[in-house]
Amino acid sequence: MLISHGHNFLFIHICKTAGSSIQRALQPYAEQMPKDRITRLRSKIGLVRDPRKTYFPIHADWNYARKRLGAERYHRMYKFAFVRNPFDLLVSSYHYIRKNKRHHRHAKVTALGSFSAFVDYEIQRDKLHQSRAICDKDGNLMVDFVGRFESLPDDFKMVCRQLGLKAELPHENASSRSAYQSYYDEKLRDKVEEFWSEDLQRFGYSYQG
Repeated sequence: MLISHGHNFLFIHICKTAGSSIQRALQPYAEQMPKDRITRLRSKIGLVRDPRKTYFPIHADWNYARKRLGAERYHRMYKFAFVRNPFDLLVSSYHYIRKNKRHHRHAKVTALGSFSAFVDYEIQRDKLHQSRAICDKDGNLMVDFVGRFESLPDDFKMVCRQLGLKAELPHENASSRSAYQSYYDEKLRDKVEEFWSEDLQRFGYSYQG
């Protein structure tokens, strides 16, 4: 999560949607998060009252932000997030965790042995839902703009124009892995379509794109 009180914006960082690149581009305009562990802990349990001194976890959702900022300040801010096709996001997450030995789930995911097992594991975890990060329990969108990973450069420029900022995304090397469709057989595809149906429907995604 990235917050700027001076430029009045809030970026909700959904994992594996180019959020790290967006944060690097906008960090010069944003607040510096407290680094000491005591402040972070006090922030998480709601003991830090000043929003400017509060720590916001990197993948905090809209509700966490609203509680810490206060409803009035939250709704006053320009709030945005980026989403990604769930089929592609799962593949990206799988490879990222396996590649990153410092990731707290690296050993667990590596031991699963296959992408299919990883999908089953994520279904059991029941946490990888993009809608939950930016929608309330009734399905109402709680941000002002939702960009798409698939149109990242254009959508990011739109955000910058809205905020009146001159920021550029850092260059990222394109992945050399196969198209995400190659990771799915019919059974696995059906699982994803059923379990992540809300994200697929809300954001207009399908197996094809």
